[in-house]
Amino acid sequence: QCLGGCRGATSKRSLTKQLSIWIQDAKSCRRVLQLWRKHHASFDAIHAAGCFWRVSLLVRNSQYISAVDYAQLAEVVNDHVQKDELNARGLCNILVALVYSRYAAFCETPLICFHLAQNCAEKLPSAGLASPKDISSAAWASSQLLMWDTSEI
Repeated sequence: QCLGGCRGATSKRSLTKQLSIWIQDAKSCRRVLQLWRKHHASFDAIHAAGCFWRVSLLVRNSQYISAVDYAQLAEVVNDHVQKDELNARGLCNILVALVYSRYAAFCETPLICFHLAQNCAEKLPSAGLASPKDISSAAWASSQLLMWDTSEI
């Protein structure tokens, strides 16, 4: 029997699912950042990586995000990566997202992005099983990332 705790657990699960839907449906970087600012206390590693992925897709399609906002989001994602809170698919997606957003933000936040890419690549072998698609995506992203000019880092 539930003694008052069930409603909270159910609403937390509902919010977690709803946040994922809102992130996926966001049509602008501004909307992703609004979700981030309003609900960051409820975000887990998947939500943070999802925001990073979504922003990268939007930036790739000519949306704008400030270098400061992008750097803050990258730092939060990097914290989750360092704590081993993402599986192989999440790490692969972050590597691809870095490539997608390369021209929009990397030039202004090179050190943060470089460390994020490096940490994802280092964690990938121990992150569990990856699908062939994830492996090929990570290989493609890694080849692109190797071409980045890191001389100023």
